[in-house]
Amino acid sequence: MPMHYKTGYREKTPTILEPHHYEFVKLYAESFDSLAAYTASHKHILKVKASSLLQSAEVWEHIMRRIIDTDHLTSIQQKPASIYRLCIDRTGSSPCQIYNSYTSQGRKKDSNPIDTIKKIVYAYHFFSYLRREYFTKKLYNELVSEMEYLQFLFRNAAWITEFNLFKSRIEKDGIIFSKIINHGKEED
Repeated sequence: MPMHYKTGYREKTPTILEPHHYEFVKLYAESFDSLAAYTASHKHILKVKASSLLQSAEVWEHIMRRIIDTDHLTSIQQKPASIYRLCIDRTGSSPCQIYNSYTSQGRKKDSNPIDTIKKIVYAYHFFSYLRREYFTKKLYNELVSEMEYLQFLFRNAAWITEFNLFKSRIEKDGIIFSKIINHGKEED
């Protein structure tokens, strides 16, 4: 590397700029507002970062707690808040807590699969309303696993009766179990 003639330090090789860098330079030169220029020039990067933030159940937990703590909910906030509260009322846990506990590595099967299915269904309902495919895919996989376990237990008629009661209870809450089971499959 060549040395700078005055300082004696090595010169940095010029960095190859990417298109968003050129956009930043252009916007900054126009306004000298670094935040506005950065935001405008890095929109695609910021969108990816925001999207990855929204793949965290903890972030959604904080979002929903903040929404619920608000005195006056907007029309956009009312439906997710009511589904969130419904999940807590019916299961005793928030959808985010359910997601974390049932999709974590090394989780042991519960003794009552219907209770597990109930929790997963309410969490699935919340995340599907928000159109969060990242969460619904994992919850769906857990639901399928629990349904396989329940199929094994169906040899005992008491489990069938309890499962049918569960299905009728969730249908009263507006959750259609068959839609959840058919997740990802096209309907004719």
